Amino acid sequence: MGKILEMAARPETLQTAWAHYRNDKADWRPGIGRGVLEKQLVYHILTLSKELRSGDYLPDPIRQVDIHKADGSNRKITVFSLRDKVAQRALLTVIEPIGEALFHKDSFAYRPGRNIDMAVRMVAELSRRDSNPWLVHTDIRSCFESIPVGSLLRQLKPKINDSEALGLISRWHGLVHEMPVHSQSRKGIPLGGVLSPFFCNFFLTTVDRTLEREGIRFVRYSDDLMLVAASRNEAEKICRFLQGVLQRNGLVINHEKTTISRYSTKVIFLGKNLPENNGARWRNNNRREWRYQDGWTQKAHHGL
Repeated sequence: MGKILEMAARPETLQTAWAHYRNDKADWRPGIGRGVLEKQLVYHILTLSKELRSGDYLPDPIRQVDIHKADGSNRKITVFSLRDKVAQRALLTVIEPIGEALFHKDSFAYRPGRNIDMAVRMVAELSRRDSNPWLVHTDIRSCFESIPVGSLLRQLKPKINDSEALGLISRWHGLVHEMPVHSQSRKGIPLGGVLSPFFCNFFLTTVDRTLEREGIRFVRYSDDLMLVAASRNEAEKICRFLQGVLQRNGLVINHEKTTISRYSTKVIFLGKNLPENNGARWRNNNRREWRYQDGWTQKAHHGL
């Protein structure tokens, strides 16, 4: 057994993982309800540990439910059994430090000790060197559903370096896909999977590092990005550059949600208004915004 899976399969690691779901009312697995689980918790934790160590562990069947979004579209959420969520969380506990050693400092989502407020403040911090900064606000269209699984696993392999753990990850993904794991056309990590946010950050770290090498200032919160530029022309240029970087990684920029605007406390990022920026010298109600629709089309705001 590889070192990573061995650490995840330890009873104490599984017990810590269980603590995250102590209030989850889901069945432990089909046929084992919450009441039975609570009476025999130690037994079921030890059984899961034994199955992971011996290679006898098999994930339970999943459910997929449609969640209706505000724009009228649907997203499929994958629902794992409580037993499988505990196993996934135990593995995440072990591999999370590996990711933290790799992830970019200006990536803030799904990471210990980081939150939305920190991401919003970082946008202001990165903007202070310019007296008149411009912002590109965009996201990645259907990011989780579009990540190429084969490419993700190939990138994970040298970092995790545990064939049993990688095999387990492949089996969890195999529950929600019909094609072979390493198929070039296979896309999507399960929304609702405990490990999926980690995998999203891992895969997008390549994008982060590419932007960093080009000297582009940015803040990323999962698939939501804010890029900082000194001028409108530079903002348009880095937006096109980001579009190319995403395409090379099998992803697509969301044009309908892409805007370019001057820094302002009226700009909302992750549901919050940006803070005052002492480096900016303009009225907050006097700004321009450009929205991407088959090329940049100027859209004036607030009488500008």
